[in-house]
Amino acid sequence: MDIDRARINGRFVVLEKNLKGLEQLRKLNYKELAKDYVRLEGCVYMIQTSIQALLDISSHIVARLGLRSPKGSKDIIKVLDENDLISKEKVKIYEKLVDFRNRVVYNYEEIDAKEVYKILHKNLPDIRNFIKDINRIIHKQ
Repeated sequence: MDIDRARINGRFVVLEKNLKGLEQLRKLNYKELAKDYVRLEGCVYMIQTSIQALLDISSHIVARLGLRSPKGSKDIIKVLDENDLISKEKVKIYEKLVDFRNRVVYNYEEIDAKEVYKILHKNLPDIRNFIKDINRIIHKQ
């Protein structure tokens, strides 16, 4: 079954908007971000929904390619890896992004400003690389 590009385009729009917003928030220093609840929570939300959009797109790809059904959000990454759709060295990186998303969804009280600031300044390239990997998979199909 073919990948439904129209279905996933909306997710890419969310990703683009979120990355633009996160780039704006990167201009803040740690104290500015930590003391501004609205900006901090906006940052968390944009990171979370970016990771979720990547998982949604990845899940769609897995289903359309007839690969094994993932047992959970983190397993989506393993399925991509098992089928050589992403490189082995990126698996742990992407799994850490999913771990953060899961903590935001299920254990949001554990999220602190330091972790968000670190992701904002060190892990946006990982999100961009995930997008590149997904685009590469889509364009091969």
